[in-house]
Amino acid sequence: MRYLTVKRGPVRLSARTFGSRGRHLILIHGLASSQHMWDLVIPMLERDFRVTTYDQRGHGESSRPTSGYSFDEVTKDLAAVARAVGAKRPVLVGHSYGANVGIEHAVRRPMAVAGVMCVDGGMGSMSEIMSWKEASKELAPPKLIGVHVDRVLEMVRGRVGRAWTHEHELIVRSLFFIDRKGHVRPCLARANHMRILRAMYGQKPKELLAEIAAPTLMFCARPRRHVMDEERDFYEMKKRSVATVRRSNPNVKIEWVTSIHDIPLDRPRELATRIKRFALGEVGTRVALRHG
Repeated sequence: MRYLTVKRGPVRLSARTFGSRGRHLILIHGLASSQHMWDLVIPMLERDFRVTTYDQRGHGESSRPTSGYSFDEVTKDLAAVARAVGAKRPVLVGHSYGANVGIEHAVRRPMAVAGVMCVDGGMGSMSEIMSWKEASKELAPPKLIGVHVDRVLEMVRGRVGRAWTHEHELIVRSLFFIDRKGHVRPCLARANHMRILRAMYGQKPKELLAEIAAPTLMFCARPRRHVMDEERDFYEMKKRSVATVRRSNPNVKIEWVTSIHDIPLDRPRELATRIKRFALGEVGTRVALRHG
């Protein structure tokens, strides 16, 4: 593993690289997450690929400016990371909001992307089902400042279930500043969280997916039985969205896995296996045909 800091103007992006051979993969974390979200997946990828992760602006150990959260800016951040690690045509794997960033980047820079894998993200816009006033209220981040880290860990552990390990705990801890008494403060400031939500509200992912030329896979989470009731509305929205995507662009593949939304935490082995198949299969076949 190699640590690096990618500079883009005044913004500093914390990044890591793994592996030394094979196709480049850039793994993009979601909203209020960090690059450590991929830590359970990376060991199963780094032997076959050159893997890069980074903290998006406002997250983790990257700069936390009060502006620059539009998709125009965050895709430029992604392009800067790709240049810094020499990834000329990487496969982008984005989780949740990271998938939105990935498909936006692929449409804006089609020659710079070999493929896009959306991990339970990029399926639709909240503007289709609610006003911004409703979205800003219902999707605002939970008020966690001052909550003890043990309580936060307990909440996440309850969703992950029996798969929970010490590595899961380290990943959750990476999302917060934790004081000496164990009280947390999210790395992503609430105001910046809302700026990203506003950008997502204005994005039209299904329209982007209709345009996308690169091989694309949507790897979607079907809720586990114990959380089905609370996630049913989100699940139904995802089913409607992917049906629309399938009609608008038959080249976009759609697959489902039974999991919580945070598939990298819940099903890391299955996710790593599918990333491998996508990068070596669908993407590899397209590249071979192009150069054949």
